[in-house]
Amino acid sequence: MKTVQDFEYPFHLPNDWNNCINFIEEHMGWWSEALPSDLEHLWVNHDFLKTALDVFDGNFFDECGPPRDEVFILESLKQFPEITQGYIGRAIPLSWWRKKPDFVSKLIENNYYSYRNAPKKSRGDKPFALNAASINGAILEFSPRVIKKDLEIVSAALNSNPFAVHFLTKATRSAMDDSLIDHCLKIYKGSKEEIFKIKNKQVITNLYVSLMNRSKAVKNYRVQDSQYYRHSLVMYPFGMDFDIFLYAISINPELISYVRTSHLEELGNLLNQSLTKNAFINVKQIQKVQSLIFETYIERTKDLDFLNPIETVGYAKRISGL
Repeated sequence: MKTVQDFEYPFHLPNDWNNCINFIEEHMGWWSEALPSDLEHLWVNHDFLKTALDVFDGNFFDECGPPRDEVFILESLKQFPEITQGYIGRAIPLSWWRKKPDFVSKLIENNYYSYRNAPKKSRGDKPFALNAASINGAILEFSPRVIKKDLEIVSAALNSNPFAVHFLTKATRSAMDDSLIDHCLKIYKGSKEEIFKIKNKQVITNLYVSLMNRSKAVKNYRVQDSQYYRHSLVMYPFGMDFDIFLYAISINPELISYVRTSHLEELGNLLNQSLTKNAFINVKQIQKVQSLIFETYIERTKDLDFLNPIETVGYAKRISGL
């Protein structure tokens, strides 16, 4: 017999998942130490933990932090960047920042916000900072002044993310190539047309993540009265200009991975609204995103053996509009 699920979610959770969600809610802040023995198996169930992150609208882990699992952290970071922020200890061990360069690079690639938790000494180290800036220049937001003045690092930062221009002093800007600064300032000041000229997948991805993170550098793109503002660190990509969102997805379809499972239906609704309200909308572009919604939901739920496959496909078709 299914337990009553007193929260909305795309699918009904099995009894143990639902019971654990309720237990965590009742013992928020110290739940992991008090977890009943019949629910302990869920601590190592990443499908459950990802669902719980979505249900709780963000990081629900207590002082113990998330599982020390690279894959889980990298995947969760896209939608919940605060997962790298430990409340007491470090969510990411110091040794990982020093000894796992590939992991660190992937952290920054998936969401540069993780860089704020890098050791202070590392953030002040030129080779470390140069590598990070070449991946996503938005890391300048969390960099010391000496790094923001280094012209080689600044050049790498601007080329990987034009929004990085926000974090430069006038003196540093004046020392850079005029055409590069001009391009970055156009984007910084709100030119969608300048963004639409960019075809580089990495740069488009970085702009997309900056907009989702509501960086200080994207103030000219913020949408008022939006769900985008409900939570300071929970990703809500639909808060950005929807034309930019669609363009970014067309350049890099993998950006759908930044959309939470609980938001896929909302995305489908936004696509349908665009088709009815905008006579000049790119229909093929909309259809591609609809297909992405369908494929994403199927992929995320394929290993959940408690779901009915026929019902899953039906739901995926309905929310995608296919």
